[in-house]
Amino acid sequence: MNYRSHHQGFTRKELLVALALVCIVLAIMAGEIQTSRNMIGPELRAATKTRSIYSLLTTWAQDHDEEFPTARQYSNEAFRELFRAKLIDEGGEKFFTIPGDAWHKNSPSGNGADGIIGPAPDFPQALQRGECAFYYVSGLGTA
Repeated sequence: MNYRSHHQGFTRKELLVALALVCIVLAIMAGEIQTSRNMIGPELRAATKTRSIYSLLTTWAQDHDEEFPTARQYSNEAFRELFRAKLIDEGGEKFFTIPGDAWHKNSPSGNGADGIIGPAPDFPQALQRGECAFYYVSGLGTA
């Protein structure tokens, strides 16, 4: 007599094997999603900061004939104008740091902005050498 012919479901072993396979596939997918998220995260944060800096420069330009600040020698000179115009406050220096950025790991400060900007109106300690992860091109404007 064939008992299998009247069987309507799976055995426990078959269910356990199927469940194990589903768990393995889900674990692999979760790892891939986490890897993708880790790779996109820093790039997305940097892009968001870049857009914010552009917005601040555009706001600064509205009071300066639609021209962005001029940097004679270093990009930090131009970005320092945002402090002088009170568009960025005391804690804003760290805004120019991108966590995990290779530049900051090898910079003189070793980790980006230190948060010290110095006294108004010139803020001489804002964005010293090695404290900014962004470069700047002088001579541009909102147009």
